[in-house]
Amino acid sequence: RNALFFDVLIKTGCRISEGLTLKMDSVIFRKDAVALVFFGKGGKIREVPLPFGENESKIVSNRIFSENLKHFMEVQRNAFLKGKTSEYIFLSNRGTRWSDDQARIMFDAVMLELDLTTYNYTPHSLRHSVATHLLYSGVPEREVATILGHASPTVTNQIYSHTEDSKVQKGMTLGY
Repeated sequence: RNALFFDVLIKTGCRISEGLTLKMDSVIFRKDAVALVFFGKGGKIREVPLPFGENESKIVSNRIFSENLKHFMEVQRNAFLKGKTSEYIFLSNRGTRWSDDQARIMFDAVMLELDLTTYNYTPHSLRHSVATHLLYSGVPEREVATILGHASPTVTNQIYSHTEDSKVQKGMTLGY
């Protein structure tokens, strides 16, 4: 669960609250992609597709992510249900929706284990890293804004145009 949750944050750039409120029917498995549907700020709904491929390692990693997500949803998640039912993918050890606090405690424990606590990383800094990576890779601002659920590319530009010398650029490159 923990590793998969990190993967969701890293691959989609979603907010922690969006990742935690992913529901079983918010994942669409397709022949050539998996798509995650997020319910963001202001009731906005957005779909983030993760296409598959055979050659490029980043795209192949989307296939692996899809397989891991499917396995978790069909098999491993049952261990967290404790005989209960839930529409949420990420559950606590008591079978209820995993809370922000619980996920942040896990995140901090992983940062400690990886000896990254001096950088003060947060789940939201993963979102910034994803956005920065996409922009530096040449993805147009409009598409990055759509992926992140920003109201417009202007918002994306205001947040990320000044990151070149920041901690974000030097930051986490997990999954890239």
